Amino acid sequence: MTAGEVRRRKNKQQPVNETSIAAVDEYNKNGERQHPMNHRTSTTFTHSRYDEYAWFVVFLLAVTYFIVTRSGGGNRNGLLSKFSEPYQVIDTSIVVGVSDNDNDRIKNEDVLRGIFYIQKASMSLLRPLEVIISSPPDFSHNNTTKVCSSAEASCSSTFIDPGQNSGYETPFLSHVLSSTWVHDSELGRGYLLIADTGRSGRIWRWEVGGGPITIGRSLHMENSGCRSGLWVDGGKCPGNLFNVKDTEKVEEQDHASIDRNELPSLMGTASIITELQRDAERSTEGKNLVVAEWGERRIIRVEGETGARTPLVTMLPSPDSNGLRRLYRPNHLMYTPFGDLLFSDSYNGSDDRSKPVAAIYRLRDAVHVPAIPVEQSRDAHNWTHTTANGQMESDSIDTIFQIDGWIDGMALSGSDHSTLFVSVVTESESGWTKRIYKLTLGSDDYDDNDQSKQASASRDKAAHNELFYSIASNECEYSNKSHRLFIGSKLAIDEHGTLYSVACPSSLVLLSHHDGHVIGKLILDADDYHSLAISSVNFGEDGYIYLTTSEKLMRIQARVKGRSIPTNMVVPSSKIGRRDKRDKQ
Repeated sequence: MTAGEVRRRKNKQQPVNETSIAAVDEYNKNGERQHPMNHRTSTTFTHSRYDEYAWFVVFLLAVTYFIVTRSGGGNRNGLLSKFSEPYQVIDTSIVVGVSDNDNDRIKNEDVLRGIFYIQKASMSLLRPLEVIISSPPDFSHNNTTKVCSSAEASCSSTFIDPGQNSGYETPFLSHVLSSTWVHDSELGRGYLLIADTGRSGRIWRWEVGGGPITIGRSLHMENSGCRSGLWVDGGKCPGNLFNVKDTEKVEEQDHASIDRNELPSLMGTASIITELQRDAERSTEGKNLVVAEWGERRIIRVEGETGARTPLVTMLPSPDSNGLRRLYRPNHLMYTPFGDLLFSDSYNGSDDRSKPVAAIYRLRDAVHVPAIPVEQSRDAHNWTHTTANGQMESDSIDTIFQIDGWIDGMALSGSDHSTLFVSVVTESESGWTKRIYKLTLGSDDYDDNDQSKQASASRDKAAHNELFYSIASNECEYSNKSHRLFIGSKLAIDEHGTLYSVACPSSLVLLSHHDGHVIGKLILDADDYHSLAISSVNFGEDGYIYLTTSEKLMRIQARVKGRSIPTNMVVPSSKIGRRDKRDKQ
């Protein structure tokens, strides 16, 4: 028996295993020897096949988690938009501007169709007005909520814990006044920030996300308008008592002192905007956030890198004297293409609170105000200046426009950004009147010649203003004389120059920037007009126009974009000293 036959008999007697299979596999069908497949290699290959599908399994688990844990309701927080319950829709109608000329009416209709998605056969909306965030009101409309006194032991627990059978749904929005769009270049998308001025204030963030899952709302900043209590009567900021699951537990006496039939105090944030960055891709792109604090009565910049709160404006020139006064109700933050900050402030010019005085100011070169260290943020609440050594550049603040009444909106327009629209509300015994003024601002030039000296001296001064549009309360279907309807950010402008004004409390009027004629109206139809009193209008960069009320965030899809501010015209810091020296000559 040859050696080969002996080996073949032994192999037949051995049990079949992976080793023998590997040995047989050394030869192919033609009997040629080939390299055997290692068992470890085979196992690794099998594992790699499963790894290709691991991401899909994880994705399915994540989707299941969001569907199960976030039922969402009308807000659809976190649900797949295609499979979730639709947003609540507000009955809304489009009305074409009235004109005796048929051609003008047709033009108005064409403009409206170029802005909103409207049916061809009628003026009905194809894309409705949606409520994407809705909170119970931060006060009692119908007196059904129990008012607790400090003597009741159950008062604190009933108010704090919304899970108990108190019959009261905990609100998270108190009094929303404005919103702003922020583009995050690292994420490659943007989100909306919402400013709540009720109580001590909060800034909320709402975003869709980069995938099919809506991220929804999240708390961006707590106590955004009042922290120290130094500028508040009583020396204490009002507590954000609602939605205690998101905030620290507050003292019981704070709960007991709240009357749920009264409106909340307004010590929060009225206006927010991203700081303009030179040569940025978008004007909404920036890490620093400028905030108008009503409780602290100042305008600050939250530094994106450190979180320090750098004071930008604390004191203003007083028109009643040669001295200075503290800001009262700063609002309507807006950057010019040159890096200046425009803002409004409404205050009481006398002891008569029924006659407020409103003014628009400009902080020159606001983008170049140096940041303070984070260690000085707490001490800065007490500053009546903008630096730790007591310096305050009062010469850098100009008064552009002043009038009796409340300013409830501003919009910058014009090919050279020299036109400023200002919405002003004044009260009378018969009601209120809203007027929109068109201001022409001075030119801006930085060349070192005699002509630029004269231009710089009048830089951004209101050289001319005219009455652009007017409406009285008796022209509105619903009217309320509450002064809280006179605050907000109720004026916006699109890329073509069309103005969007909250003229009546529950309607949006579209005005031509040429002559102020009414192109049309977007009217919110509801039985409860109080809950749909619009507090702000703003354009997002996601194809929507955003509207807010005190407790709601709404949106409607649009074909147009908001007007953008160029970033390549921001004055470099190297030229500031030269210009300031020239202005003093």
